[in-house]
This record gives sequence, structure tokens and C-alpha cells, in this order.
Amino acid sequence: MNSGPVSIIDPSADGRWDAFVSRAPGSSVFHHSSWKKVIEETFHLKPLYLALEDGADSLRCGIPFFLTDGLLTGKALISLPLSDYCDILTDDAEDFGRLWRSALDQGRENRARYVEIRLRDKGRIDLGLHSLEKRKTYLNHFLEIKDDIDFMEKKVIEKSYKYDIRQATKSGVVLKAAKSEPDMKRYYRLYVSTRAHHGLPPMPYAFFRNMWHILSPSKMIYLFLAYWLERPVAGIIFLRYNDCLYALSNSSDRRFLDKKPNHLLWWRGIQLAVDLNLSGLDFGRTSLDNRGLRFFKQRWGTKEIQINYYRYDISVTNRQGGLHALSYLERAMPRVIKRLPSWALRPIGNMVYRYL
Repeated sequence: MNSGPVSIIDPSADGRWDAFVSRAPGSSVFHHSSWKKVIEETFHLKPLYLALEDGADSLRCGIPFFLTDGLLTGKALISLPLSDYCDILTDDAEDFGRLWRSALDQGRENRARYVEIRLRDKGRIDLGLHSLEKRKTYLNHFLEIKDDIDFMEKKVIEKSYKYDIRQATKSGVVLKAAKSEPDMKRYYRLYVSTRAHHGLPPMPYAFFRNMWHILSPSKMIYLFLAYWLERPVAGIIFLRYNDCLYALSNSSDRRFLDKKPNHLLWWRGIQLAVDLNLSGLDFGRTSLDNRGLRFFKQRWGTKEIQINYYRYDISVTNRQGGLHALSYLERAMPRVIKRLPSWALRPIGNMVYRYL
């Protein structure tokens, strides 16, 4: 098919990008220009969105990247940081080859050590032909939504979860939809304590603040908080794009898990998807070794899809030393963080996520 060269476009200024994303198979909320704006305004990373035009001056395929600068791993071109996955928006092997060669050229020009893409199954495209090495594998859990809430309750939801949902209501758990940024601040306190429990640094509050202000005007974000005796005990953030709802973050106060607030929150997400006449609810990314979370998501009637992170190493200079140091840091950090008070975690998260 005749087309021009690969172009670098600015989705915030070129409306063709969002128009293309809205109709492209495999597109997600992470491809949208609003998500680009959230990442850009929070972390001040350099965007490189690559696209091919068709004969009618519209876009026919594309892939978004950001240039990151890891403290230990150096510069990298990633599609996309802060995103569970970001499929290449083409199933044409020749078009993919052109986009990929352009990505490598951009990586070399920006002195990146490697280029990384985060994909679900790409079908006809043989990534091995492009010397891409699979580095990590995760699971994506996806629930198909029917337009009948009674069907979802009777045929999809596991029996014990139905009991937990009823118990949460009986115990006095009340859900409230967020209306303003102070609600996001309440959620963030839960998020920091949840990350501390898992030994992980929290992302900066600016990320959540920017999500709220950038996505809420177009109704692309929904935040629900679960209260017990007027106290926020759990919360969940959903993003909406096209016909799908995406679970971005779920946090809770572990002292109140016996009230089952999270079951009520996930059920609220299913209800929201039905109310909005959506076709799916994406439960997010799960590590292969996180058996508890995997089991939790499976019992909602989800199907599993592999997410694979592929990498092409442009430069190996000093790479091994950086990776060994990063591996040690990843092992040591959870032990350190679990011993720190919540107030000390925010500056650590700000420092860590400054160098993605």
C-alpha cells in the first residue's frame, strides 16, 4: 500500500491521532492524547508518537513512545511508561517493520540504550524477525460485559463474592462517587498505605491530580470511595475509553478488609460498565507470581490474556552494571519501604519516579 514516510506527530495538536485511535483495533485508553498529557505534565518526559499516513492524509497505523532516563539503566524509548500495555496499532507486518525501524532510529538519535514495547498478542506479526527479546510476561484479566446486570450477577460472579458483596452492604459500607479533587486526596492516602504494605514507592500525587483534572472534563475517569462509619476505607479508579472500562488503581485500609469494601467497589465497576453500555472491564495487569491477586480476578469471571514486554538493546555499554544494580535495588527496596512510616514514602516515590 502506498504511503509516505513515518512521521512524528503531536497528538495534542493533531486531531488525526485520536480519530485514528478511536477506530483502530487493539487501541486502549493508554493510546489517547489525554493519557499522553497526564504523563507529560507529571513526569516531563519527551513524547515520540510515530505514525504512517494513508493516501487520504489520515493515519493508518502508529505507535506511541516516551523517552525515559533511568537513574541506573540510562535512557530508553518505551511504549509506554506508566501503562500496563500499549499495543502497536497495526496488524500489517510491513507497516510494523517501518514503524519499528523508525523507532530504532529515534532511539539511536536520542542515545537510548534500548527500545521497549509492551504488547498483548500481536497475531500475524513475527517479532522475532526484528530481533526483539521477550523480557517480562504479565497477565491481563478482562471481563466481557453483557447489557443485563441480572445476567452478570447470576451467571458471571462467583457465588462467594455475591455473599461478600451483600455482607459489605449489611456491615454498613457505603460507596460514594468522587466529585472533586479533595476526594482524590482521600484516595491517595489509601494508595500510599497500600503501596507501603507491598514494599513499593508511591507515585507522586501530581500523577493523580493531573489525571483528575485532565480526564474528568471528558468523563474518562471515575473514582469511587468506600466509607465505613464515615471513614474512607477503600477506593478504586476506573478509566473509560471507547467501549471499555479500565481499572487503574485499587487501594484499601487493611484494618477494614473484613468489611469487604473491595468486593463492593469491583461490583460497582461492573454496574458502571453495564450502565454505560460498555463491552468490557479491564481488571489491569497482574504479575505471574501474584497468585492471590490472580485468583481474585479469575473469580470475577475474567479471561486471561498475556502481556509481554519486548526489548531491543541498542547499546550494551555499562549495561550489565546498571542492570545488576537495578536488580539489587528492586530486591532491597520492599524490605526498606515496609519499615518506613507513610509520611516518609512520598519523597521517595517522587525521587524514584523522576527517573523512570
